[in-house]
Amino acid sequence: MKQANNEHFEVWGLDLKMPLIEICGYNEWQIAERLSWHSHQGYELVYLLEGRAAFEFEDGMRCELVGGEFFFKLPGQMHRAADDVTSPCKMCWIIFLPDAEGACINTPFTPVDLQALVERYRADDRKIFTYSSATKPLLDSFLQSVLRLHSHYQHANPETGVSFYEAGNRSHLFADAEPFQVASMRGSICQILLEMARQAMNSSPKKPDDFAAAAVAFIEKHYQDPIGVDQIAQHLGLSRSYLHTVFRGGTGQTPNDYLQRTRIRAAESMLEKSSSSVTEISSRLGFTSSQYFSKVFHKYTRQTPQEYRKSRAEKNS
Repeated sequence: MKQANNEHFEVWGLDLKMPLIEICGYNEWQIAERLSWHSHQGYELVYLLEGRAAFEFEDGMRCELVGGEFFFKLPGQMHRAADDVTSPCKMCWIIFLPDAEGACINTPFTPVDLQALVERYRADDRKIFTYSSATKPLLDSFLQSVLRLHSHYQHANPETGVSFYEAGNRSHLFADAEPFQVASMRGSICQILLEMARQAMNSSPKKPDDFAAAAVAFIEKHYQDPIGVDQIAQHLGLSRSYLHTVFRGGTGQTPNDYLQRTRIRAAESMLEKSSSSVTEISSRLGFTSSQYFSKVFHKYTRQTPQEYRKSRAEKNS
């Protein structure tokens, strides 16, 4: 069996001769990895290609993304992966410094453009947006540029094994890159910064209600499986406590209450319309035992399954 590995690819702005960019890159986490408290000097754009990622901030805010979503972070914001551990995902990120000397060099931006970009990022600080499918070719182009240029760091000094972190301040590293490779990377970066700001400006951020709706959809699809709140939270990439908060806010119920009510509605139909035994019905609806099923059924109907079946038969006779 192939062992799962985490991979990190980074390209430094100095090596791109692009003062606007501090660093950008791509992370592919296949297994959990520690990501502790840290901050960045510049503004950061983070977008997910696949999987789920959750971030916690020093002020108590929590941001949870799934593939196809992006958000902005401001300079100096202390943050970490939720509970200090990353989740499996594929993530790209760009950290830029609009106040750097010569920030407009090798970009299409003017100082006025960068100011507008900063204002948009500040207005949408840590709000979560979904990027359009039309953006995907641009994001793919950026990813391929990162992977190609990153290889130049790895081959910078194979005899001494200089890492790409140590090699980051050597702007001659890309001298032997393929024609237009660096220019293409610069172009992709600027387009992404601009396009994500435009999409944020013209769309609504994801709301807690979106999580509640996603949880409801998951429950409606899987209530017959042996799932619980932990599995719902894991599917959405949320903590159990945060799921409880957003679900209650969106539905007025707890996730477990909604799950059990959904199962009991299905049980009522099965008891009335089928001859299946209570044990068979409890098993089909994901309950761990017929005794527990009967307990939950009584909680929501004030009848045992047998009493309910008998009352419905009498009413329909």
